[in-house]
Amino acid sequence: MLSKKSDIERLVLSVITVGLCPRDIINTLFPLTNALIDARVEFVVVTPLTNLDSIAKYISAVFVHDQGEGVYQAMNLGISASRGDYLWFLNSGDEPLLTPGSFASLLSSLSCQNFNAVNSTLLVFGFQPLGVIRPWMHFFSSSLFKLLLLLSIMPVSHQNILFLRSHHKLFSIRHQYSCDFEILANLILFSECDVLFASSKPIAKLVAGGISDSNRLSVFRERYTILSGLPHSFFTPIIPIGFLLRSLRELIASKIKTIMGL
Repeated sequence: MLSKKSDIERLVLSVITVGLCPRDIINTLFPLTNALIDARVEFVVVTPLTNLDSIAKYISAVFVHDQGEGVYQAMNLGISASRGDYLWFLNSGDEPLLTPGSFASLLSSLSCQNFNAVNSTLLVFGFQPLGVIRPWMHFFSSSLFKLLLLLSIMPVSHQNILFLRSHHKLFSIRHQYSCDFEILANLILFSECDVLFASSKPIAKLVAGGISDSNRLSVFRERYTILSGLPHSFFTPIIPIGFLLRSLRELIASKIKTIMGL
């Protein structure tokens, strides 16, 4: 249980960003240099750029050369180069929403409520209800309950999830758009995963019109392939029904955000 201030102070957060444009990388990470000034944090930038002076002028980061093998392989390079207890994946151009002191205050608040933040596999932001779910200890600790939990978290982007490093494997890179969802599915369905709904407020705002927004049908197909490829005990009638409902919700929300310019 997280009960000592020293436990919080020892927690290291690795912010991993993959990017091509120096301006987008700076706009994403520079606000965090102030927002996370009271936390132990490292920035890992994976980029094919060779001239890094413009970025290094504003951000002290570990720079990793992108080999051009796709975004998920680039994220794997970032994982390998990082040393944090938690991993936070931000795409260049995303807008972090943390304010100075908010991250440390959040951890302190969680520790006062006896939430085991240090050992929670997933810290989920921007989702209701607030609370801890331990699927393997829950009254409904069946495959169906875990599947419902996974489907409920689907609308939450990876930018609003902190992953415990010790439980996060490298991305399999078998899919073009959904390798992060595959990691999430395996963590929730096949491991003793503590899911902590840390806050109803998101910690990052996605940039509309990205590669996933432009290929939503491909994203849905990949996610359905991942779910339908699970062991038979998980393939129940709830998958196509729940998947369809969540997919429609995401598609509608994405179109609204694009139209409104959010």
